[in-house]
Amino acid sequence: MTYKELITHLQILEPVPSLVAVYPEKQGNYRGSDYYCVADSSDKLNVLLSYLSIMNDWKMLIFEERKNPELVNLSNEICKNAYTKESKIRKIHSWVFNNIEYFRTPYLVPPSRLIDTKRGDCKSFTVLISTLLGIQGIPSWFKLVIAGSDVPNHIYSYAKTSWYPVDGTGYFPFDEISGIQGYLLFEVDYTPDFPPRPVPQGAPDVAPPPIDITVGVEGAEYMLPLAILLCILLLKRRSK
Repeated sequence: MTYKELITHLQILEPVPSLVAVYPEKQGNYRGSDYYCVADSSDKLNVLLSYLSIMNDWKMLIFEERKNPELVNLSNEICKNAYTKESKIRKIHSWVFNNIEYFRTPYLVPPSRLIDTKRGDCKSFTVLISTLLGIQGIPSWFKLVIAGSDVPNHIYSYAKTSWYPVDGTGYFPFDEISGIQGYLLFEVDYTPDFPPRPVPQGAPDVAPPPIDITVGVEGAEYMLPLAILLCILLLKRRSK
């Protein structure tokens, strides 16, 4: 089963009720973004909350990428015959699902690179979708989830129209996966209200692999060695 098939399976799977009576939750604001987190255990809640800084880094990357002319042109081309927000969301989802291959990566692939390589995993799909949505004036949130695991193993966008989940790795544009035992909602664009906040569910029959989240974006691992090399060259030049 491919990753896209797995996510599509989880989209149509009937949810299993959780046996937990009281769910730990937390709501707050992190560097200007509202968030809401809930899980079926305190351990899962704390694990999800530890990703707040990473969510904020990805939000800031989205703001920068929305200025990229290539991405602006792509978003406009995808949505050129769409006249409602719902139809624009459908077209953006369809383009990402059909044109980006799922491929696990240790770093986030920035949208401007992803549309060239056309290979990335759910975190890169999500950032691309929120970038393209924002260019069309459609606000979005991140939804980082734990499903059948003890650590986050999937992420997707929530678009502010009538609040639609938009998961580029699943076939269905407005369905989210079942079996979510905990999640973190993180505001990318300002909205006056929160996306839906359902209670956690029981574990699914099959779970996605853990998200490989390394702080930074693709290519960041080369930046420090490059900076050191430049410093060495500069010092050698001054010593002559």
